[in-house]
Amino acid sequence: MAPSEGKQTEVRNAERLGQELFAFEAPYLEEHLLRDRVLGSQHEYRKAFTELKKYLWLADRTGRPLPMTSHTIDAVWHQFILFTVEYHGFCDRFFGHYMHHAPNRPGAPQPDDASMVKEFFRVYKEHFGPVSRLWVDGQTRTSEPSFGDTLALGLRALAQEPR
Repeated sequence: MAPSEGKQTEVRNAERLGQELFAFEAPYLEEHLLRDRVLGSQHEYRKAFTELKKYLWLADRTGRPLPMTSHTIDAVWHQFILFTVEYHGFCDRFFGHYMHHAPNRPGAPQPDDASMVKEFFRVYKEHFGPVSRLWVDGQTRTSEPSFGDTLALGLRALAQEPR
């Protein structure tokens, strides 16, 4: 096989895997989150789970930690991790390794770091288009009063970037 054919096959395989990732469903997780009223409807669950898959995909592709700016999406991730066998299988299948979740701690990306939030939104927008409002759900894992201002600045900066 010629080198260009190998590269084309690799690209097709990556595209197929991406399609499978975004089509992946976790009915056990949906049932749990709706039963425990973490989310109020199937529609809310599907939106939040899709955003979590986008977040994990971006974290894997960029190879660096990303700030978690959504309490809702973070709650979905926490619950997914508790289904340990399923979560491990999901990570192995789509990323080839376990996607770790790190709590807020010194040295970890903080959602109130304006430059990190802006970079996350820029990369998100580059790959997925407009940033979902779920990412600015007004809740955070930090009690910093500057969080809302940080998000507003990040979103404003994104809106002003040349296309």
